Amino acid sequence: MGLCVRHDGRNALVTGLVVFMLILAGAGCTPLGANTPAATSTPTSTSATSLQTKILLTYPGHSDRATAVAWSPDGKYVVSGSLDKTVQVWSATTGKTRLIYRGHTDAIVAVAWSPDGRYIASSCLDNTIQVWDASIGAHITTYRGHKLPAQTLSWSPDSRSIVSGSQDQTAQVWEATTGKPILIYRGHSAAVNTVMWSPDGKRIASGSVDTTVQVWDAASGKTLLTFRGHKNQVTSLAWSPDDTRFASAIGLSDVQIALVP
Repeated sequence: MGLCVRHDGRNALVTGLVVFMLILAGAGCTPLGANTPAATSTPTSTSATSLQTKILLTYPGHSDRATAVAWSPDGKYVVSGSLDKTVQVWSATTGKTRLIYRGHTDAIVAVAWSPDGRYIASSCLDNTIQVWDASIGAHITTYRGHKLPAQTLSWSPDSRSIVSGSQDQTAQVWEATTGKPILIYRGHSAAVNTVMWSPDGKRIASGSVDTTVQVWDAASGKTLLTFRGHKNQVTSLAWSPDDTRFASAIGLSDVQIALVP
């Protein structure tokens, strides 16, 4: 998934934090509250310091703000997109650049690595989504089905298809290597901020500025569930590994978990 960006770079601080958090997560840093000792009645400065983390790596390859990041499935590499119109793949342990993809003509909005590790999809403000080889950067296909830029991407578990969500209020499913359209989901009444394919590959969840999360059949586009528990736009989604629940978040402090039929 990516972040919707504007040319003025107002989201730079947020995206910078995302990069920082992803790098720390890849190093195996323990989240707060996960397997940590119980709090004592007299906290000390030492215990507070032990919860702090350090920056393991800073990647200097981009010439402008980074806007989207994703890990490779094997955890060895990171792909990052930027306002500098490039998408770059680099080592998560050394920061060495593996390749730079220059197929776009505007700022990068979202990036997503295929589950099989072979391909990367990148969305841009030039209103294209491009799929390319993750090892050598060779262009595979370009998808132009959206009327406005796609700000979120998710691969099917079998790496054959991609679902993209856009400011044009649609989520679209298409073949990853040919760009052939499969279906267009029109259930939302505002921009689609986030999409996520279920682990079993049968359903897709989409969250929108219209404050709903909608779960729909990945093959037919039939709406299976509309969740209206949020009062603000939905910005993030995650499926449970057993396909029975999803967690959704809004841009404030609200995170909710719902059962899926």
